[in-house]
Amino acid sequence: MGAVLFALAGHAEDPAAAARAVKDADRSWLAAAAAKDVDRTVSFWTDDAVIQPPGQPAVVGKEAIRQYVSGAFAMPGFSIRWQSGEPVISKGGDMAYSLATNEVSFQDPQGKPVTARGRGVVVWRRGPDGSWKCAVDTWNAGPEDAGPRPKGGSMAKVLGVGGVFFKSPNPKTLNEWYARSLGMDFGSQPFTRFPPEMMPKGGTTVWSAFADTTDYFAPSEQRFMINLVVDDLDAALKQVAAGGAKLVGEVERYPYGNFGWFIDPDGNKVELWEPKVVEGK
Repeated sequence: MGAVLFALAGHAEDPAAAARAVKDADRSWLAAAAAKDVDRTVSFWTDDAVIQPPGQPAVVGKEAIRQYVSGAFAMPGFSIRWQSGEPVISKGGDMAYSLATNEVSFQDPQGKPVTARGRGVVVWRRGPDGSWKCAVDTWNAGPEDAGPRPKGGSMAKVLGVGGVFFKSPNPKTLNEWYARSLGMDFGSQPFTRFPPEMMPKGGTTVWSAFADTTDYFAPSEQRFMINLVVDDLDAALKQVAAGGAKLVGEVERYPYGNFGWFIDPDGNKVELWEPKVVEGK
């Protein structure tokens, strides 16, 4: 995609002005969609535009897009909103792209409110008249819906665990051990990330407070225990043992996954979980 956008020759006279024009067009487009104005909304796509919705065939051309938009707007309870990032303008000044997040709400066949979130990219093209229109519109499903806020809309909700932060006598050495023993990729950073798409089917993130008297974290004296999701529990336990970790207890196998434990070089008890998909769930 980058090669398509930036291989064009020439030089944009004012990239900042082009970025402002793209943002103005995007705001007007959003206003038209929020008002469910089919004609106005469709006008922001080029005649040869392509929409690639997640899990659906591509929608090609303005007439097909009109039918797609009309059908969406006709859905009971339909509404849409999105938030776009800063546009990136091509060297030639006549194309751009911007990343965005979106939220679509509607009612299912039983009348229950449904909200779907997505993340995508819009490729913009400037026409001969100087107006910016969408040439490619594509997105993927975003994080799962957190559900509606309570009546009154005053309570914010936690959407997930954004990180695990803890102290270590020697963070660099500990990171290197996890990189060698469990393949965690730190690169040149003192941390690593786990994108949502890395989570296997059947996996999830759990928040659970234990009683102060629990022995589940034993023999560690720490007041916490980290659970790491792995793709092969037996192999992972062999790797950490080869790295000098002390294995704790026996492997436990359940319909929802297999579990094993070890003590890392800092004395933290770590639980490894290989998730399984529970039939019927």
